[in-house]
Amino acid sequence: MTSTHRSIDKVSEHVFISSFHEAEDLSLLTETGITHILSLGHNFTAKFHSHDIAYKLIAIDDDETENALDHFDDGVEFIAAAVSQNKNVLVHCMAGVSRSATFVAAYLMKSGGGTVDAHAAVDAIRVGRSCVCPNDGFMAQLEIYHKMNCKLEKNSATYRRFRLALATTEQQQLGTLSKLIMTADPATQTSQTTSTNTSRTIRCKTCRRPLLTEDSVIPHEAGSGQNAFQYRKRDTAIQRLSQQPKETACSSYCSEPMEWMLDVADGQLEGKICCPNEKCGSKLGSFSWAGIACPCGTWVAPAFMIHKQKVDVVGGLAGRG
Repeated sequence: MTSTHRSIDKVSEHVFISSFHEAEDLSLLTETGITHILSLGHNFTAKFHSHDIAYKLIAIDDDETENALDHFDDGVEFIAAAVSQNKNVLVHCMAGVSRSATFVAAYLMKSGGGTVDAHAAVDAIRVGRSCVCPNDGFMAQLEIYHKMNCKLEKNSATYRRFRLALATTEQQQLGTLSKLIMTADPATQTSQTTSTNTSRTIRCKTCRRPLLTEDSVIPHEAGSGQNAFQYRKRDTAIQRLSQQPKETACSSYCSEPMEWMLDVADGQLEGKICCPNEKCGSKLGSFSWAGIACPCGTWVAPAFMIHKQKVDVVGGLAGRG
């Protein structure tokens, strides 16, 4: 997105936004009292480092599928450190519209102690700079950040499903799975780690090997076939992830991709899901990156489906699907 807006705008106490043009104007920076600059994009440099301006460079694109979430904590920490010293910090990208507003919004959400959501943060920024408009993917990532209490928790189900959404988009657009992160195998986790996540576990009915924990089961809404999985053209997997589906009773569990699903880890696009116990090997279900029609009527994509009749639940998970 481009903009003709050409100024350094104050959007919060000690926090300013601009395009890259203003960020390269030393006289304007000096006039505004800028001492810290957060640059968001590619090919930016610490141009005025010798003039006692502190820089942080984060190389990201203004793209709905770009992973900005992984950088929020670093960007927010840089902004907060400057503000805590009563220093003026400039956040800029190419146009001062999307990336810069996204990171300032993350800062406002964090500094608000969880009381400020993504839309409220952006609205607050627009008071000082009316042209800001984070892209839809960044807005969804801000909502995910808010769900994680404005702290990146890579072990959380929220984060794992964000990465699954990234992998889904990559597979659909490029046919590759470099961004896929497999969920840890509960059979290899320590009892302390498992107990902090959940006491409810899904096991193979034949051999009782642990397969899933509660937070690796993905709930979904009942639908009416593949038509129920139609979305607006601009919708992405990341945007859909930011919405919370209602739980429904199904004959299968929709799972995250697990470490023990070797065919998934090998990059296959579809296949069977079997018990990883070499002495068992029972067929548990199937997976497909293109999607599988759940018996409840919802088209799930990607789908890692485990039939409930093939497993036992220890604890009380049976209602989820």
